[in-house]
Amino acid sequence: MNFNYTGVTEAFNELPNKIKELGVTRMSRNGEVIEMPHPIVVTFTDPRDRILLSGSRNANPTFHLIEALWMLAGRNDTQSLTKYVKKMADYSDDGITFHAAYGHRWRRHFKGVDQIPILLHRLKNYENDRRSILAMWDAESDLHPEDSWKDLPCNMLIKFAVKGNSLDMTVFNRSNDVILGMLGANIVHMSILQEYMASRLEKKVGVYHQISDNAHIYKDLLPKLEEPAIPMLKSLELFTAPEEFDAEVEEWFDIKGEEERVETSWKNEILNIASDLAYAHKIGKLDRDTAINYLNQKVEPWRVAAKIWHNEIKERTQ
Repeated sequence: MNFNYTGVTEAFNELPNKIKELGVTRMSRNGEVIEMPHPIVVTFTDPRDRILLSGSRNANPTFHLIEALWMLAGRNDTQSLTKYVKKMADYSDDGITFHAAYGHRWRRHFKGVDQIPILLHRLKNYENDRRSILAMWDAESDLHPEDSWKDLPCNMLIKFAVKGNSLDMTVFNRSNDVILGMLGANIVHMSILQEYMASRLEKKVGVYHQISDNAHIYKDLLPKLEEPAIPMLKSLELFTAPEEFDAEVEEWFDIKGEEERVETSWKNEILNIASDLAYAHKIGKLDRDTAINYLNQKVEPWRVAAKIWHNEIKERTQ
């Protein structure tokens, strides 16, 4: 079954209701779920429509954007993420690293091979290539007889295909929590990867397909659907110097760009946005008004979404 949406807002407001209508109730390791009885394909025709804004969902745009950068940098440390969402450490098996970190799988896990430049070479040089596969599932690391592991890849592989002047992407997923995963974190992470690859290839961002073998909703998360998502503007061009991004993103993490607003003008706009969001997150822990006023100086979708998020947190805590 195929579900087609423009972007995350339309999907968030429609897909969970479809799953509640068509799904079956079952028990899982983490509680009761409503799950589709068969695999589904979700198609986003405009993946750059990726900012989810719903009061009840309470998605933290700062965390989602910086986690996408963390992936593109090939990192697997918990420390870079727990400063934004402390409970992320609960998903690590050792509290220090994430076993299934997607970006680490992309760039370092498989005997140190960086898959990204190989894929870029293939997509540039082989017309209609059908072998541009980015692997994440590793049987040697992930296929265990016991069931005690917390952190195993849900997304298993990604296929890229150049279609005319656009780069299409298909993500294959074994198990997908629709509320927090597919329409929260995953669409941000994967669509930003797609945009990065397209920028490196000098192509437009094409269609994003998500094939989920087990798409489900945890029943205890149903209250997060109470308020519909509000349409946001698409983010502006993020990779404004794509050939220099890999070096820049490593430097961004090295100089603690996620901790304070370093007065550095990054060539890639995504890093300037991330710096502003990270700085506002830091000062917002002490004073939400200061964070909101800081973000209010910048009229850009990610900064606007972060400002709204800080304001909602402020209202809940008053």
